[in-house]
Amino acid sequence: MRTRVLLLLLLIVAAAQLDVYAQPVVRLSGTITDAHTHEVLPRASVAILGTRSGTIANSDGKYSLALTAGSTVRLRISSLSYRPDTITISIAADTRRDIELTPYPAELETVVVTSDASREQARKIMREVIRRKKLWRDCLHSYQCTAYSRWNMRTISGDDTTVRSVVESNADGYWRSDKGLYERVTARRQTANFPAEANQFSLGEIMNFYDNRIDFDEFSLTTPVADDAFSSYDYDLVGTGTVGNSPVWKIRLYPGVASEAFDGVVWIDQIDYSIAYLDLTPSAAVKLGPMKDIRLQQTFDLFRDTFWMPVNLRSQVTFKLDLPFVPQFKLELITLIKDYSINTSIPDSMFIGPRHRAAPQADSTSKTVFEESRPIPLATDEAKAYHTIDSSVAAHKSDSSGGGFSLLDVLSFLDIPRYDQIEGFRFGIAQSVKPLDSWPLTLSGALAYGLRDKQWKYDVGLRQGLIWKTQKRSVFTGSLSGEFSGEYKDVQDVWLWLSAHYFDDLAARGDAYSSVETSITSLIYKRDYQQFYRHKGFSVGLDGSPVSGLQPSLTYRNENIWDADSLRLVNDSIPSQKHTNATLALSLGYDIPVHGMSIELGATLTTASHGLGSDYAFTTAQVDLSASKRLGGWGVMQITGLYQTTLAGGLPRWNLLYFETRDEFFSKFDHIRGMKPFEFMGDRIWSVDIDHNFYDLPTRLLGLNFLDPLNLQWRVHAAIAATSITHSATAPAATTGERPYTEIGFGVGNIYHIINLDATWRLDHKTGSDFYPSVNLQFVF
Repeated sequence: MRTRVLLLLLLIVAAAQLDVYAQPVVRLSGTITDAHTHEVLPRASVAILGTRSGTIANSDGKYSLALTAGSTVRLRISSLSYRPDTITISIAADTRRDIELTPYPAELETVVVTSDASREQARKIMREVIRRKKLWRDCLHSYQCTAYSRWNMRTISGDDTTVRSVVESNADGYWRSDKGLYERVTARRQTANFPAEANQFSLGEIMNFYDNRIDFDEFSLTTPVADDAFSSYDYDLVGTGTVGNSPVWKIRLYPGVASEAFDGVVWIDQIDYSIAYLDLTPSAAVKLGPMKDIRLQQTFDLFRDTFWMPVNLRSQVTFKLDLPFVPQFKLELITLIKDYSINTSIPDSMFIGPRHRAAPQADSTSKTVFEESRPIPLATDEAKAYHTIDSSVAAHKSDSSGGGFSLLDVLSFLDIPRYDQIEGFRFGIAQSVKPLDSWPLTLSGALAYGLRDKQWKYDVGLRQGLIWKTQKRSVFTGSLSGEFSGEYKDVQDVWLWLSAHYFDDLAARGDAYSSVETSITSLIYKRDYQQFYRHKGFSVGLDGSPVSGLQPSLTYRNENIWDADSLRLVNDSIPSQKHTNATLALSLGYDIPVHGMSIELGATLTTASHGLGSDYAFTTAQVDLSASKRLGGWGVMQITGLYQTTLAGGLPRWNLLYFETRDEFFSKFDHIRGMKPFEFMGDRIWSVDIDHNFYDLPTRLLGLNFLDPLNLQWRVHAAIAATSITHSATAPAATTGERPYTEIGFGVGNIYHIINLDATWRLDHKTGSDFYPSVNLQFVF
């Protein structure tokens, strides 16, 4: 009994002592400013001397450190172009300490560039940086680390820079040279309009500029200290000075005109030839579509007296379309990496499963605990976004009034009016509905009326999934005003669809252009791009979703076709005769990536026979191929090939094979631009179209830098094509005969990211005018 009482007393004493000696965590925070101007200093570094711990200031210059109550620490505060400051502070409770840094008299001592002296000196420095990097980089086999990341998305429209979402996470990272990086998000928080389930990566891929290459989208960019960096860069020594307490060289990068590399400045430590700081952007040869104004900043720290590892990364990128009423979107990322463990054994079990995943407890961390442990304070607008977005989303969810029927609901049924020479103006309504979100069924219907032909047209259809799998997925929506929201909901991945349509309409042969484009040219030139005929019937098809790049489909189509005297398409002498055409078509599509080349291959076999209910019997085959390849900084080349032939029977007039061509002043990149619509037809055709986009390489080679803000693209194109009639029963048509049709041209594009101007010359089958200017309305990135 005495033993049990004694044990109990010992436990009580131990617990009391734990209570006495357990030191609560307190927070040191403040603002870092310029001692002269009192402007805030974003990205200033706050390091705890004697440790690998620290933080950086946010965009408002505010910093925050979690420290043990009663401790005394020495802090070193530094920022590029400022004298570092070291302070000693004893902290017992939450404390605010504002810090001022004194700027250097000049950012860096300017080096006078004389002849090639500064360039040769910079080369010597960078050769030594690369040599020393190789000594330790090859010895790096694995590491573990922890990281805090935060990114925000904001809209930029005039003076409005509203933050639309904030996403934060803490993560553990595991890297092995044979496995790459895997990470596990341990805690996360995000604004309520962003689904937590989509917040599954923090580091993503650690962007380490000590690597030889850094991947950006489809590009692999050479870093300034890559083993082969001198094949992509030249360097210039433009200044010397101090970063922190260390003397540095400031070196300007000069990437080759066609190099997939970086542009900017690196600061090299004069003592150990390490990267003290870098501020870079992808070079002009790197075209990333709507992503503009990309800026990357990184700092490093020394671990185990050997390995230089990234500890801080800031990046920003703007998604920019130069279109009216469309705001810009800007993403800002800040990452703080610490607690490196270098070349330790990491079990294979850490590399099983998704590369980026969230731990089960990632959402169990309370809001208060997460905020207390946040190493980088929220900026003012980020904190405001949390409050505003979370409140508005909660209010929206609690609003159960719903209902109502607005004008927008009515407008959603209206089709854009269109015009052609047969119908005149055509007005209609169309809508598709999905009765149940949990069931892959879509019903559609359309009704239209032509003012000139005074005919009603309709089309009703359904699309039902036959084989599918339902799984949770993040779904995001947005608006031109910049509103942004996401849901995590059930989504059906359908592998096989059944589709059916019943129709009575005016069929248009030639579908390369939108109804708006064809209406404009029909109104101006009083002639249509398409050929028309009236058809009534039904179609039934099975469509497979892409599986391993393969997409099959099987379609049966049965339609009655009427001659129309005004169209002069089917049979001029019997304008009211009805023809029945029934076809069965099998198609296969296949996407094949091969050594950086994107290849799209398609094949279709179509047959009509009396056994299918057709008045005609024929079989045709079609093969089309499109291949595109990025040729480094020299742009992108695309080759499009088409071959169609009649295997048996003779083609009626409405089944004659034809090319998609220019529609008066509209054109398309992968179509023939100098040929008139339906100028040449037949029962066997082939064509090859080549288009090369040099982007802004010509203006960069010529030094026309004043054109850079326009982001112009310079293109050349050429095409060759031929048609023939090989079966006697085929309807008569004009062919290219013994001489193929050929054309060449050039263009300039990317005007407002959508307008491309082309000039094309016919080299064969010349007409009265063999020069054709045209405009292409397509997004080209």
